[in-house]
Amino acid sequence: MSSEGGELVRGWRASVGLTQEELAERSGLSVRTIRYFERGRGAARPRLKSVGMLAAALELDDAQTAQLLTAARQSTSISPPHSSAEGSAAASGSTASPARRFDPAATETTTSTGRPQTPAANCPSASTHRAIPAQLPFAIAELFGREEAREILDRRLASWPSSNAPILLAITGMPGVGKTALALDWAKNRAHAFPDGQLHVDLRGFQDSAPMTPAAALRGFLTALGCAADSLPEEAHELSAMYRTVLAERRMLILLDNAQSAEQVRPLLPNSPGSVTIVTSRDRLTGLTVRHGAARVDLDCLSEHASVHLLAKIIGTDRVNAEPEAAAALVSLCGNLPLALHIAGERLARHPNTPICEWVTKLTWKPNRLDTLDIPGDPATSLRSVFSWSYLALPASTSRLFRLLGLSDASEFEVSQIMQVFTEESAVEMHLALLVDSHLLGSPAPGRYRFHKLVHLYARERAEAEERSEYLTAVTRRLRRSRRDEASIGRRGRPREIISSVPGRKDGDHGAVGVDELGCAFGCDQEAVRVGSLIQFIAPQR
Repeated sequence: MSSEGGELVRGWRASVGLTQEELAERSGLSVRTIRYFERGRGAARPRLKSVGMLAAALELDDAQTAQLLTAARQSTSISPPHSSAEGSAAASGSTASPARRFDPAATETTTSTGRPQTPAANCPSASTHRAIPAQLPFAIAELFGREEAREILDRRLASWPSSNAPILLAITGMPGVGKTALALDWAKNRAHAFPDGQLHVDLRGFQDSAPMTPAAALRGFLTALGCAADSLPEEAHELSAMYRTVLAERRMLILLDNAQSAEQVRPLLPNSPGSVTIVTSRDRLTGLTVRHGAARVDLDCLSEHASVHLLAKIIGTDRVNAEPEAAAALVSLCGNLPLALHIAGERLARHPNTPICEWVTKLTWKPNRLDTLDIPGDPATSLRSVFSWSYLALPASTSRLFRLLGLSDASEFEVSQIMQVFTEESAVEMHLALLVDSHLLGSPAPGRYRFHKLVHLYARERAEAEERSEYLTAVTRRLRRSRRDEASIGRRGRPREIISSVPGRKDGDHGAVGVDELGCAFGCDQEAVRVGSLIQFIAPQR
């Protein structure tokens, strides 16, 4: 341990108000070991498991734990002191706590020398024989159209393991875009670089069941790494410290699939330079890029060429070549979304004698399109289901804006058009930002937003299902009236012309108009006015 490391330990101990004896009792280390840590210069290098126990007792965050590990590695000595609980109870006068913590006093097992055995000691070390987990699930045989994304991941990996920091990769994108497929394909082809194995977990961030807790994921990882299940501590931060200690001298690939948020992921991130972690999520995981330097790949839908290639792979090149225009129309109606293309291709493959153009006709009718792209009994491959998991995770006000935007005939619109109706500008921008972060809206340029065509259909469905019918009827009447009355709210009219017609408005006053004002102007139900006005202002200006 370096002298700087000793100063760090003393400072952290002082910040939590513990004496050396109290820290020894809390960590399960001996008072002598605590003094070794704090002495710094001249002290022997501590065992990595002792570092983990100390970090857990001091409740260090990820950055502080990394500092402690770095300081521990800077020692020139090669003979570490025993960091077991030998003498700890005698020095502090403590007795074992009945709670299972990341300390040796909570276990009753002993080593062959008679010393108490710590939970970390119940995990195979780097120098002993251990199981090598290979948990990557089945990956598709061939991935199309992701060459650029692969190159980004490869460039980030090129600095490993020469860099002195773990590698963190984040793959984000809308539902059904192929995040997991890319992660598995890339990981499968790089697995040989990780001799200590691969870990995988589905965090269930967006699913019809509750998200997995970090503690549950950590327990699964630790048992896969050979740790005795009955030695695992209860608290999540203790599990996390133990996990990082076990991984400290291993070269592993960790795939955290379907994450809900950066907060769910953080306890699962190793801090040793021998590890590479891949996270997939519908969330943009901005917290991981800001705080942890994650390299993010934001997946978009496939190109038309890649989409047609994928369709040909599923139904056969001959069928695609026989109806090239119909094939192009089909992939367009699927929005070049990989999941939709796989579903449509599977349906076509089951009916080899049915022309592609017949399926194009089915998909062209918008109300029927999501039905055609549904697979009953398998929510994971049903478009409605995978869209719903993102939709149901939204706050109530954000999900309502999502529904109302779906009623527009336009798939792309500017924020200024919405601001003409909603006076709470900051609130609308917040909701739009949440929709973009969850990949239910795209933002091709600042202040401009775009629906994917299938998500647009889903948003309209939710509006028709959840908004009261009288509101939708009022909106329809208002839109019909707007076509007849070109002077005030005509189809070619601009929001300014509509606002200028509000009673009590002065000439040239084109500021944001409230719902009450529009209700006075047009004698319509206030809620219907809100919905109808939103549609009117989002509709394409001609």
